[in-house]
Amino acid sequence: MSLNKKKHTKSPLQPYLVAASIGLLLCYGSFLFVLDEAQAFTLTREDGPYEVISAVFFLMTALLLLATFMRNNKRTRRMTFGNAVYLCLGLLFLFGFFEEISWGQRLFGIATPEYLQEANRQGEINIHNLSVFHARDAEGNRKSGLALLLIAERLFSLFWLIFCCLVPFAFKVHKPTRRLLKRLQFPIVPLSLGGLFAVNYVLSKVITPHLILRLQDPLVEVKECGFACLFLVMGLWFLTHDTAAATTHTVHIPSAQHD
Repeated sequence: MSLNKKKHTKSPLQPYLVAASIGLLLCYGSFLFVLDEAQAFTLTREDGPYEVISAVFFLMTALLLLATFMRNNKRTRRMTFGNAVYLCLGLLFLFGFFEEISWGQRLFGIATPEYLQEANRQGEINIHNLSVFHARDAEGNRKSGLALLLIAERLFSLFWLIFCCLVPFAFKVHKPTRRLLKRLQFPIVPLSLGGLFAVNYVLSKVITPHLILRLQDPLVEVKECGFACLFLVMGLWFLTHDTAAATTHTVHIPSAQHD
């Protein structure tokens, strides 16, 4: 009986893991085995297919998370802590989408304001390319100390590592943490899906030394596209299998009311 129950609880995740794995294989397979060098540069260039796909996936993830928020809000008729997390995540990925397309700058032919021309490494209207978020200073020297914590890529890595790997791991192995997160109705990424985020990161690190130097930067776009694919699968999972909403304990965020 327990074996049947175990199989039943694991089976819903399998299609999501398969989809996520296929997405990663397509991202890296196309770059490594199908494309020649010229095609690799073409597909990973600014506003190229890899970047466009990443942006679209971020947008779709945002919409899925916001849809989950609205559905749960309609169900509970009040703002829970877990639902507030869905709202924040949805807005975060929406922000990521707009950052990827430089807030529509090239799409609508918007000129970069003067104050951003020097501050932004690519002369674009976005935040993640500001000098403060780059690993090297204006003279090309690598930053050190606390300045390294502000690197855009590192902040992104900390986000997926904590939210998609460390929190699910703590939820699985540490009972007090599991009880707290259940009480808060905190959205939990399935640990096996979180593991694919780590796989995507490790793959890029393993492949990089084996590429010629000029193809190492394009690989960053491939890695980002892989993350975008995994986040999309995560958003689908939350929308269709919202485990947080099934818990009986609720922590509400009080609204300002006047007697």
